[in-house]
Amino acid sequence: MFLVNTLNKNYLLKVLAPMIFIGLRRQAQLWGFTVKIRFALFILASVFMSSADAHHSFAAAFAGDEIITVEGRVTRFIFKNPHIAIYMDVEGEDGTTTEWLVEGAAATGYRLAGWDNTTVKKGWRVIVTGQAGRFNRPIIALQEGLTRLDTKTGAKIEFIGAERKEILPPEADSPDRKLPQVLENGLPNLTGIWVHAGDFEGPSFLLNDDPVFTPAGQALQDTIDAAYDPQYLNCEDAGLVRQVAFTPHPMRLTQYEDRIVFEYEEYAGKRTVYLDDREYASFDASSHTRMGRYKAYYRDGALIVESDLLESAWTGIFGQIYSDQATVVETYTRNDNDKWGPALHLSAIVTDPVFLAKPWELAWDKYYSVRGLTGNEPENDNIQRNYEMLPVECQIPLKTDRGQ
Repeated sequence: MFLVNTLNKNYLLKVLAPMIFIGLRRQAQLWGFTVKIRFALFILASVFMSSADAHHSFAAAFAGDEIITVEGRVTRFIFKNPHIAIYMDVEGEDGTTTEWLVEGAAATGYRLAGWDNTTVKKGWRVIVTGQAGRFNRPIIALQEGLTRLDTKTGAKIEFIGAERKEILPPEADSPDRKLPQVLENGLPNLTGIWVHAGDFEGPSFLLNDDPVFTPAGQALQDTIDAAYDPQYLNCEDAGLVRQVAFTPHPMRLTQYEDRIVFEYEEYAGKRTVYLDDREYASFDASSHTRMGRYKAYYRDGALIVESDLLESAWTGIFGQIYSDQATVVETYTRNDNDKWGPALHLSAIVTDPVFLAKPWELAWDKYYSVRGLTGNEPENDNIQRNYEMLPVECQIPLKTDRGQ
């Protein structure tokens, strides 16, 4: 069964935070606020949310002003990216059974809370409180956790929370802090798994300036509703900019003599970019793909990747669509700092004569050595040796009516 709940102020703010953040950002864009003011608004909204929650746009699926409680029996638990999912059968007051989807943010974040693919089991009777699905769909947001009930009596057995552990910088004497910035051949040393450190540590995918649109681009942006995000709604491939520049998730970069391999935890993206242009030169110039045509080279201590022939796509939860005439230049450099040690910096410049009035830069810093991300005990908590990228299984939201 399910019912609407009146919750305390703090919890209501927490579950509404994604809506608050999106609303504040939209108003900041409309009012022409500077990035510093928009950063302050981001801080305000983020008191009650994580960057992963903002990244996964709960506004796309959930009605922030309706909080419900749902009780049912688990039929399937999926601990994968881009979202974890719990399917359960819910019995209505008339005795009919409806399939519900309990959806959380990324499995990457829930691993920080100690979850894995055994945390929730088929057959369990559980109760969940969270935001209701938009358009009366049988979907509820998993936010603070869930309560496991006795299958016969309904008595509470345990509450399984989703509070995440803090990601910490490496120890002061960690050998990872000494990662050379340059390889023996003189090229920048960029090989490794690189991870986002936290909400406010260095450049972040959520803190970039908004693009400046052409009239055509602005007209298109004015129609954007997160409910119709094609990646979320239909599990469409993310596209280059969303996969590369708008992800807080870990990525692996591996340098070889003739190529660079990029692997992304979110959306399971992978690119092999050759340094000798072999694939670029043979690419069918009459076709466009989600990841486009690309080539790579080193210059002035940086790795540069140039891409074109892209299909038009959303860049993230805010829409900000680029056309099939867009080009992207990614520049990767080392940007180490005293707190986090070795850091990889990305500057991605998107140029689009159709939708952008000027080039748009997106940037992030990700780190080589952090503590707390693997889920292992401290002695084995090394991302370069023990981090396993989580699998991806996108779930298309249930589109049936949940009834009353």
